Amino acid sequence: MFTGIIQALGTVQSVTVEGDAKIFKVDTFGLVCNSQVGDSLSINGACMTLTAIEAGVVWFTTISESLNLTNLNDLLNGSPVNLELAATLNTVLGGHIVSGHIDTMAELIEIIPKATGQEVWINVPKKLMKFIILMNQKFNSFISPLLKPIRALITMLGIYFFVKDLVLPSHSLFFQIRRCFFQVVPI
Repeated sequence: MFTGIIQALGTVQSVTVEGDAKIFKVDTFGLVCNSQVGDSLSINGACMTLTAIEAGVVWFTTISESLNLTNLNDLLNGSPVNLELAATLNTVLGGHIVSGHIDTMAELIEIIPKATGQEVWINVPKKLMKFIILMNQKFNSFISPLLKPIRALITMLGIYFFVKDLVLPSHSLFFQIRRCFFQVVPI
């Protein structure tokens, strides 16, 4: 499990194709100093098992399923990656609990600059829209007037975001970034 708060930016040092899998070598710049082989590490939001560690550099193998559902298949030598260590029972949960198991890739539609950050619009496959629920104020007050409004949560590149609105039937949603925590890099 992860919190959706990026702890470091790593750099891909090499990508080796092995059948329908890829072996990645990533410099974590010391983030994994207390990690061991077999530990989990979130790489751009995808939970990966470390197969080797040496002086802050990690190796992991990604199978075809993960390559098809994430942007890991597009990474090249020198590509930046978002990193987060797996949460433990001793971890301060400064974010939310996210699994690191990727369901799909979304299509980036538009990034609109705003005074307090950016508004990001993405298209989500129709089959997953049922899992992105926006509860309106009337429903929330019916459930419990003491609870804060329920909001949908998604993760993108390992960063969690609250969904501000859904547009149906186009299957678009948007969220707002108050501070820019990541950079959209064209592939």
